[in-house]
Amino acid sequence: RDKAMMVFQFALCLCLVVVSTAGIHVGILVPSTAFPEIAATALLAVRHANARNGVVSPELATIPTNNSVTYKLYDSQASAEHSVLGTMDLIKNGSMAIVGPHYSTSALAACQVSGALQIAQIGYAATLDSLSEKKLFPFFARVVSPDSARVGALVQVILHYNWSNFGLLYDPFVPYSELLAEQLSSEAKKQGLNVFPAPFSSSQASKNTAISAVKEAGVNIFVFIPSVLTDFEGILFPAEDNGLVSPKHAWLVSELRTTPALTTTDAVRMARLLEGIRAVRSLCTNSAQFKSAWSNMRAQDFPEVSGLTSTSFTSAPNFYHYLVYDATVATILAGTGATNSSDLYQRLLRLKFNGATGFTNFNERGDRVSHCSALSAVENGEEVDEGLVLNGTVVQIKSKRKWFGGSLTPPADRRECIEGLVFDEDLSACAVRIGILVGTSRRHPTDPTQRVHTSWLGEQIGLAAVMAGIHVHKRDPAVVTEARNLTHLPALSVRFFDTMDTAGTTIGAYDRARLWGAAAVVGPISSSTAAPIALLAQVNDILVTSHWATSPLLSNNRAYPTFFRTIPSDSVPSAALADFCSFYNWTRVGFIHTDDLYGIGYVRDFEKAAAQNGITTVSVQDTRSVDDSIKEGLLTLKAEGVKIIIHLASDTSEMFEWAEKFGMIGPTYAWIGTDSLGSSGFSDPDMRKYAHGIHRVFSTPTEAATWPNYYREWTSINASFFRSVDHGADMEYSPTMFSGAVVHENGGVVFEAG
Repeated sequence: RDKAMMVFQFALCLCLVVVSTAGIHVGILVPSTAFPEIAATALLAVRHANARNGVVSPELATIPTNNSVTYKLYDSQASAEHSVLGTMDLIKNGSMAIVGPHYSTSALAACQVSGALQIAQIGYAATLDSLSEKKLFPFFARVVSPDSARVGALVQVILHYNWSNFGLLYDPFVPYSELLAEQLSSEAKKQGLNVFPAPFSSSQASKNTAISAVKEAGVNIFVFIPSVLTDFEGILFPAEDNGLVSPKHAWLVSELRTTPALTTTDAVRMARLLEGIRAVRSLCTNSAQFKSAWSNMRAQDFPEVSGLTSTSFTSAPNFYHYLVYDATVATILAGTGATNSSDLYQRLLRLKFNGATGFTNFNERGDRVSHCSALSAVENGEEVDEGLVLNGTVVQIKSKRKWFGGSLTPPADRRECIEGLVFDEDLSACAVRIGILVGTSRRHPTDPTQRVHTSWLGEQIGLAAVMAGIHVHKRDPAVVTEARNLTHLPALSVRFFDTMDTAGTTIGAYDRARLWGAAAVVGPISSSTAAPIALLAQVNDILVTSHWATSPLLSNNRAYPTFFRTIPSDSVPSAALADFCSFYNWTRVGFIHTDDLYGIGYVRDFEKAAAQNGITTVSVQDTRSVDDSIKEGLLTLKAEGVKIIIHLASDTSEMFEWAEKFGMIGPTYAWIGTDSLGSSGFSDPDMRKYAHGIHRVFSTPTEAATWPNYYREWTSINASFFRSVDHGADMEYSPTMFSGAVVHENGGVVFEAG
């Protein structure tokens, strides 16, 4: 009801929002509690205007003597809601124009009110490009350039230092940060730069994840778009903890904050980190006259501003102080002689004046006309200019400030590599990275943070992959004769990622390989886990070569264009199985299979081949390791009178134990297995009795003359392999494991280019 009454009063107030010859009433909408110095600076501009003091802005001295400036200060509390309430209150109290609010998100909301009531609103810190849309915000102007100007300058600074790859840390939940990141990514890609986005949210966990992502990407250059003060600590502290703040790293921020209001748990650490950072801001001129006027300000001179202390003006002003001064001056100058707020806004668009930030004028969209951006750094706790960007070109580096570690030389970028290769710092060379997706463990049944080693199968598969890397590196034709013809090979980096053999954990392993920079992955082992990886890989343009995923459904090149395999599709052994059944005149068979891509695809292709031989199938599905579904499936087969049973299920022990209890093991039944029924399933002595009489039909490679050589090499490094495996994490290997190999600290086996 109160808000409705306030809106009703606006209609009565509009007639009051007219400037008399006696002066102008200005609303000042700033977060005065959070930034009291900003509020005091706006009031300083009002006092200079009333005193006709042109020391900072000469045009203030020309204001007619019969014009006075009055004001009302409203605390926006740095929120959109209070900015809207403040805008309504200031208009109700006769403000013909409003300076502020501070943040873009607040301006988006407040300008909806001021625009509808045709009240001019002049920003000093809101840089979101969409605020320039006149159809949405017809009475908004600003003395700070929009983000698009800063984006161009950021890209030019990156190009100036010959950097071509950078990580981009931003908050997609804040419009300012999200849109600035989108603009920067788009412009950077136009210039041929590689951007590695790392979004984060307000939670510290998400910031830690973003840091991990850029660390995995291997970039040395970072562009950081903070949205709130606490983002500095939330990003920079874990970045340093992860070794990303060092002489070989550079950090650019969209704006630099040296204000004492910076929220941090360790002010000394934060001050040290800020010393090595660079910022690009759309402001080039800092008036010495304003800085002098600032240093003469005293807290007791501004009793209407709470929160000021004896130390409020002892440090140098930051660029918000320069800008809020000019926004207030622009409002006063445009209001001098204006008949109403609409007239004031039109005068503002034509206004030209010199202020704390130098010469200022506006275009038809209300944006400041500026072709200059400043590259700044922090030195001894104060922000200092280092370089200028004019009309999209870096034209001057005034002085060399220190980077992290005290170096005066900017760090070098990652080496530029052709597509598909990643610059490997340990090798100082471009390398192709191959991730090996193998399962070596599973989650602990009672402690999900721990892993339990499952079998040697994953390690053995990993060993075969490493052997292939050695053969390629040495051009060794012992197994693959074509290896001797390989030329112009890059360095090869191989790293293992534990899939834990479930779909979810396999996706996690794949994602770690992707962030590491893998151009290709080998694996995963099963069709059900290979399918989601193949779908993701086509989006990321990563080659997937599986050694064991056999489902015919994966042969769909339109669905899985980057998926390949070195094992035949199950369409081959399923057809052979149909011929096998036909040979024994079996016309009625049953399947018991897992309800996944492997089982479904195998049965589908078998039924196609079986139909041509007059064979009828009964398909029974089971879910993995669930007693009831296994029992139900077996009983259905028995009830149907099926004597020939094809086994595609995963749980061998439970399957045959229940089959024996139901009388389905014996001379009147035949059991046929596929490659899912491995010999390891009968390693238990109690299971060996079921193995006799079971036949298996599966694809097997041709045993060429080179196979003895393969087995000799296998056994020669097998012991070394097993001794060096760490089962608790993604596989790691000792540096002495392979002759001629360089091993990353993170565990990847690297073969130098030859």
